[in-house]
This record gives sequence, C-alpha cells and structure tokens, in this order.
Amino acid sequence: MSIEKSELRAAAIHDFGIHLDDGLEKMVLQKNQAMGAAIAHDRAVQDITVLKFKVQEDVDSKEMDMETAKIVLRWLDRSANVCANLSKQAQNMVLKAEGMEMGMKMAVEMASKAVNMEKMKAVPSPKATEDGGRRKTIKQRRLAEKPVRKKAVKKKA
Repeated sequence: MSIEKSELRAAAIHDFGIHLDDGLEKMVLQKNQAMGAAIAHDRAVQDITVLKFKVQEDVDSKEMDMETAKIVLRWLDRSANVCANLSKQAQNMVLKAEGMEMGMKMAVEMASKAVNMEKMKAVPSPKATEDGGRRKTIKQRRLAEKPVRKKAVKKKA
C-alpha cells in the first residue's frame, strides 16, 4: 500500500472519529439531562408528600373541611403518581444514554486505533527507502530468494 493511501485513510478515519467524538459529547449531555430530570421528579414527589401533611394539619386546625381535604389529597396522590412515573422514565433514559455513551466511547477508541494503525503504515520502512520507495512484487521477491536457496543447498553437499 502506498504512503499516500495510508495518509488519506488516516485523515478520513480521523475526520470520522471527530464526528464520533461530537456524538459522544451529545450522549453525555443527554445522560446528564435525564439524570437532572429524574432528580427533579423525585424532589417533586417529596414535596407533594409534604403538602399532604400540610392538608392534614389544615384539617386538624379546622381551616379545611373533610370533604375538601379528601378531594385535595386525591389530586395530590395523582400528582405524586405522575411525578413518580416521570422519574422512572427519566431513570430509564439515563440507562439508555449510559449505554449509548459506552458505545460511542468504544467507537471513538476504535477510530483512534485505526488512525494510529494507518499512520504506522504511512511511515516508510528503511528497506523500502533503499529501493527508491517502491515495494518489490511477489515475483521479484521470489527471484531474489532463489539464489539464496541454491547457495544453501551447495554448502550442504
């Protein structure tokens, strides 16, 4: 393979790796957003629970009648259930984003390894530079080996 082809492949893989790295940053952002949403919904459930106790205090202090308190508590329970479900969805989104982040990290690592491999191919070997930068064909290598084989046989006989 020629040096130019290796350099071209390394550049193309590098550009692709840059796009993968951008995708990795997006996955990290999505994960952080989902984590924030899960925390916010959990706090909302806790705050709604506090409100339930406040309603009970209002009933005990006769500021609210029992019928109104039942309606308010029923709606607070519904609100708490909605927030709990949203929290579970956000936690599932965190897991999904973590998986996608791991996949993107692996892809970035593979692209980095491929770039390094192509760069290693692009470095000419000392033997290739002695021959003017051209590689020998299979036939040329075979013909170059034949005299070595004959000499080795003559020494044994």
